[in-house]
Amino acid sequence: MSLKRQMKSIKMLFDLFTPDKQIAPTIQHVPQKKCWEGSIRSCSGEFHFPFSTPEREGIDTHYIREYIRELNIEPTVDIHNIMILRHGNIIWQQSFGGYNADLWHVCYSLSKTVTGLAIGIMWDQALIDLDESISDIFAHRITSRQYQTHKEVTVRNLLNMTSGVLFNEASALTEDDWVKGFFEAVVINKPGKKFYYNSMNSFMLSAIIKERTGLNMMDYLQSRLWQPLDIQDVYWELSPCGIEKGGWGLYLKLADTAKLGQLIMNDGIWQSDRIISAKWLEMSTSNVRRLPASFGDYNYGYHIWVGKHQPSFLLNGMFGQNMLGIKDTGVLIIANGGNDELFQKGEFFNITHKYFGEKFFPASTGLPVNFNNEISEEISDINTLSREKAARRSFVRLAHKLNGNRYEFKCKNAVAVGLMPLIMQVTQNNFTKGVSAVEFKRGIQLDGRKRIPVINITFTENNKEYIIPVIYGKSGRTQIEFDGEQFEICITGTIRHGHLQIRISYMEMANSRIIELQLKQNTNLIELVFSEIPSAEFINRNLEMLLNGKIKSPGAHKVLHKALTRMQTKVTETLAPVLIGTKINDNNK
Repeated sequence: MSLKRQMKSIKMLFDLFTPDKQIAPTIQHVPQKKCWEGSIRSCSGEFHFPFSTPEREGIDTHYIREYIRELNIEPTVDIHNIMILRHGNIIWQQSFGGYNADLWHVCYSLSKTVTGLAIGIMWDQALIDLDESISDIFAHRITSRQYQTHKEVTVRNLLNMTSGVLFNEASALTEDDWVKGFFEAVVINKPGKKFYYNSMNSFMLSAIIKERTGLNMMDYLQSRLWQPLDIQDVYWELSPCGIEKGGWGLYLKLADTAKLGQLIMNDGIWQSDRIISAKWLEMSTSNVRRLPASFGDYNYGYHIWVGKHQPSFLLNGMFGQNMLGIKDTGVLIIANGGNDELFQKGEFFNITHKYFGEKFFPASTGLPVNFNNEISEEISDINTLSREKAARRSFVRLAHKLNGNRYEFKCKNAVAVGLMPLIMQVTQNNFTKGVSAVEFKRGIQLDGRKRIPVINITFTENNKEYIIPVIYGKSGRTQIEFDGEQFEICITGTIRHGHLQIRISYMEMANSRIIELQLKQNTNLIELVFSEIPSAEFINRNLEMLLNGKIKSPGAHKVLHKALTRMQTKVTETLAPVLIGTKINDNNK
């Protein structure tokens, strides 16, 4: 069964990276993400961390500003929101590119630590034994053969990623009963012996919570974690069998992620109340699997990353979802983004360790205020203003040229290109049927006495029209819906080398869609160059790890290697496609 499932995963991914092939989900799409219903501003009565200044907490503002500047200029880092605390006080909070820290954001594998905390709360209540066999826990659901093959896999093995079970994230894309799939999968290593990072271990912990308590994990945590920490806007996607995914799928606001970090920093105490035992947190961060350099500067505990070189802990999700706690300095750094990184290796971590690593020694008492460090700075640059005026003129000219024009796409690859980034289509199991047309109308937005030019772009996709308003010099926020899933988006437009570049940022997700629009001179053609953040380069670097071909069959390895080689040649073409559209009208302007 494992070989068959592995081949299904390879086929699905091979189809995915065939540029002119429309993808149909292997299992039926059911909307996973809940529509955002919270307030974009913090709710009254909600707990807020107190604000302080860097100097009051012993850090120079200029030092933090330089840290933020380095993150901003690094091309592989795409920070959405960042917050820095020391001693439980916010000393820096910033959002970029239209993102908003008061909107929840996907956590990806940062979710795993929350699942680990839930197991810890169960352990505190004596509802679980870490050395229990999962075969005993699910004995009524599995065959006698499955009981034997998995009887050595314990709860502890799931927590420290040493279960040895092959059923992984790629397999889950083709299976609708993940508990069944986990027990049908081959145990490729003796449990407890080898570290194998696998989100389905986390899912099984979520399933154990449901099995043991009769409650879904969200319900179990409601009175035990969410309410005590005053976490109100929170959501966890469900697996096809109705159980929280455990290893991913959690949505939290930035400040709420900080609360989890402060809880761990305070050894399980929140505002004088014990939420989880210090014993559990000590076990979670001391019983670590020592990992090679490929996993960065961290070892792995019980669903939490532990610093190799300083007393620190890390909640980490792919593409830059991070909550780093440094125990000896009392610093928490919480960030979400769309970085080109999978684990704790990448420029975000290199820069963060440079500023806050083992050589960082903040003052134990406050520093004098340095008035040269005021954050608001007035910049007057004649050259910059001149470039902005030229860009505005280019935008207005382009709006005039495009106004009323409609273009249709007959090229083969159009069936596989959508406004939703491809990586997001995979994680949401929500695939496009392709962009078929685009239409343009110019407009004006009033901002006081200012008249700001707007290009309203209507994309036809899946026989549905999506209006994307591109406002010159400003970001615009709206919602977009695909097959029952609604997303908050932010749209920005810039003129680059005379062409219009549009960024559609999915504010709750790590992903953004980039579209560069080029009019073909003296023709009725338009060229749309699509790309996305995180990028095709990231996928190429990590494709083998994402597919994870750890299977004993030589024949399967041969097929896997051949498929990977063919897929890697198509990744850029698939994630950065070019569509050529033909004008079908020329309305009066």
